[in-house]
Amino acid sequence: MCILTSFIRPFKKHPAFIGKNMEKYYTDINSNKAPRVIKSQLKLIKALAEGRTLKETADMLDISYYNLQKRTQLLYKKFKVHNRAALITKALKFKIIPSSDIKKHFRLRFTNKLDSNRTNLKLKSDLTELEINYLKLAASGAIKKEIIKQLNLINMHFCNFLLAEICSKLNARNITEATTKAIRLNVI
Repeated sequence: MCILTSFIRPFKKHPAFIGKNMEKYYTDINSNKAPRVIKSQLKLIKALAEGRTLKETADMLDISYYNLQKRTQLLYKKFKVHNRAALITKALKFKIIPSSDIKKHFRLRFTNKLDSNRTNLKLKSDLTELEINYLKLAASGAIKKEIIKQLNLINMHFCNFLLAEICSKLNARNITEATTKAIRLNVI
């Protein structure tokens, strides 16, 4: 018991445990400043951006899996995020890691998030009347079966095809994102 208290006691004097100095370690929510990152945290962010699992990263950094989980949680707190995707996006935004460090199939996902915030919404091509009606029904909360009945569509396959066309024209990943973009563009 004495060994344990002597081990914990020095950490209580660490600045991270003192309320006045917390702003040094965690950025303000509205701040545009990048949080300070030490070398080991940078290695961890790069490994996560490469698409490695936590177990692979723990083996690569020669630390325990539990220790790596705690370090990852600390990074989430430091960047004020809740998941890996948001962490990598913020690291890219603050230019902590270059986009070349991100695994190829992740690169489009994270760089598109940054670009979509900067560019204006535009339609790739005009929507047909059927597609606009589909969006209106989806925005009102109708499910696919109801949309098929109301628009007299042939079957579920055609409904899915129509949805894919809408998403590609609006550059959306799903119907929720497509309806949101259509509302912002005053299409519906």
